[in-house]
Formats: sequence, structure tokens, C-alpha cells
Amino acid sequence: RNEWQRIALLPGPTRPHGADRTAGQDRECDVHRNWHFGRVVNGQTVVRRTREVLLTSAAALGLLCILATIAGAVFGLKPLVFQSGSMSPAIGTGDLGISRTVDASSLNEGDIVSVINVDGHRVTHRVVDVKSAGESTELTLKGDANQTPDRETYSVASAEKVLFHIPKAGYVVRAAT
Repeated sequence: RNEWQRIALLPGPTRPHGADRTAGQDRECDVHRNWHFGRVVNGQTVVRRTREVLLTSAAALGLLCILATIAGAVFGLKPLVFQSGSMSPAIGTGDLGISRTVDASSLNEGDIVSVINVDGHRVTHRVVDVKSAGESTELTLKGDANQTPDRETYSVASAEKVLFHIPKAGYVVRAAT
């Protein structure tokens, strides 16, 4: 018997190993020039790799969001997006501040705090004066870019103290919400 007859009696492929491929093809049937069996990069490979990078990036961003939410709940952190330049150059427009509610009596001059004014708007400025007034604390605030302190004195029992800020990250948060 010849080799073809012997192979035909066995289960599986009926041709010798490699007989179904032309010269220059690898096991995935990708054709290579000059017998070069290195990695073949074609349009499908680029699309597949791009898709993998995008999916991995989205998964990492999702995980980061989940961790930030958990950290916010556990440590009482709250995001603040700066919408004006009143705190520049220290904190610019579009920056994301991370704050935590603290007792007003623990605040000192130079702290950056966020309070609600009589109009119901949030004001985030630097403390320039602190006066204890019984159970509440009188805060005088001033934006770093402003020439004078705010006209309003804020009487508060607690305030959101800015712990740190991330430049321009507020734009991302605004776009996502």
C-alpha cells in the first residue's frame, strides 16, 4: 500500500500533514512571503486589537468608577466641579475637587471650603476669617482670583472641605453626567 491508502484507512484527515496548505502558509492558513512565518498583521488583526484595547480601557474605566463610588461612600467623599475661575490659579475652571464634610469649628484660615449661600448657590472659596458664634461658625471666604472677600458671611455648623483637586477632570465628569 502506498501512503495515501494507509492514511485513508485511519480516522481523521485523509492527506499527509501539511498537504492541504500551499507553500508559505502557516497553520492558520495565512500566506507568508519568502517563507517568513512571523506574525501576520492584516486589517482584521488591527480591528481585533483595537477592539481589545477599547474594551479593556472601558473595563478599567468602569472599575475606576466603581472604586470611586465605594471610596466616596466609605470615606464620605463628594466630587465638586469648579465652574468658574474665582479660585485660579490654585484651582482652575473645569477642575474636579474632592471634598469631605467637616465640622465648621475645625476649619482654619487658608482652607478651601464649599458652602451654600442665601440664594441656594454653592460657593467654593478659601477661608480668610473664622469666628465662633455659639453652635455655628461664621466664615468669611474669598476666591483667590478675587480682589475682596465675599460680601456674605456664612454661618455654618459644617462645611465641605476640599481635600485635593484633579486638573480638568471636571470636564470629564460633566460630559459623563
